[in-house]
Amino acid sequence: MKKILLTLSAAALVLASCAKIETVKVDENRAISFSNFVNNPTKAVTTVETISSFYVFGNYGADWSGQAFDNEINTAVYYWQPSVTYHFGAYADGDGNKIGNATYDASTNTLTFPNYTPDDSKDLVVATAEHTTDDDVSNEPKVALTFKHMLSQIKLTFTTDDAATYGLTIKNVKINGAVSVATGEYDATNATWVEPFTNNGYVYEEFNEGKVISSGVSASQVKFVIPQNGTDQLSVTFTAEIAGGEIPNTSTTLTKEFTANLGHSIADIEANAWQNGFCYNYTAKISVKNIVENPDELYPIVFEPSVDDWVDKGNVDVTPAPQN
Repeated sequence: MKKILLTLSAAALVLASCAKIETVKVDENRAISFSNFVNNPTKAVTTVETISSFYVFGNYGADWSGQAFDNEINTAVYYWQPSVTYHFGAYADGDGNKIGNATYDASTNTLTFPNYTPDDSKDLVVATAEHTTDDDVSNEPKVALTFKHMLSQIKLTFTTDDAATYGLTIKNVKINGAVSVATGEYDATNATWVEPFTNNGYVYEEFNEGKVISSGVSASQVKFVIPQNGTDQLSVTFTAEIAGGEIPNTSTTLTKEFTANLGHSIADIEANAWQNGFCYNYTAKISVKNIVENPDELYPIVFEPSVDDWVDKGNVDVTPAPQN
C-alpha cells in the first residue's frame, strides 16, 4: 500500500490504495449460464454490494445477427446453438439496476454506457467473453465472466488532534471541476471514458452524517467517480465548524472555509490521475488554530511529566529454614 503526504492550505493529504475480492456463484443448468467474479487487480476495490444479478448482451453467428440476451438479467433462459461463436457483454450497476441506454457491439465486443453519472450507492463493473460451442452442446461449460471496475473511488478523511469538547464538524464538502458525466466504453481489455464531459464535480451530502471529529475519531466518506486525468488541477473545498464555547474569548460557533489542491509530486506517471479499479484516500488534518481569528492567542494545556526514582533501602539478609 503506497501513501503520499501532501501539505496544502492547512490540510495534510494522504493518497492510498486498497484491495479486496468478492465472488458469486451461479447454479448449474443446461441452458446458457455464467461463472463470474469481480476481478482483483493490484490495488482494486470491489463493489459495495456482492453481485447477486447482472445484465447481459449476447450475439452469435458470422454476422452477429443471432441474439442471446439483449440487455437482460442473467437468469433469462437462452439455449446454446451448435458450432457457433458467441460474444457476451455483461455489467452490474451496484444494486442490480438495469442501465436502459447501455449498448453492445458484438463485432468489437464493446460495451458502451452513454452519459453515465456515478451514484454513491453503485459501483459499475463490466465483463466480456467469447465462447465457441461444439457440435454437441449438451455439455457446454459456464461462460466465464471476469468483472472489472469502470469507476474509481475517492475517500475524503478528516482528522484532528483537538479534544471532543470543541465539537469540530466538516460541512459543504465538494470536489471542484472533476468530470461527473461521461460516456464509458469497455472493449474486453480496456475501460475508457470519452467526451462529451460534464465537469460539475462531486458534492458530499451531509459529510459523515455531521458527526463530530475529535482526537482519535476521524470522519470519512466515499464517492464513486469517473476515472480521469489531470487530478492535480482539481481542488476540494469544505467548511470546518467548531463550537466556540470552550475556546477562550469566544462564545459563538466559528466557521472557516478551506481549499486543498489534489496534486502532488510523487515520481509516478499515474500519480495525478484517477484510474478505474483504484480507490484513493485523501486525509486532511484540521485543528482549532486553523479556524480561530487569532491562533497565537491560544495557549494549549501542556504537561511536563517526570517519575520519582525508586528508593533503595539496602540489602536485607534472609535465613531460610528447612521444611519438615
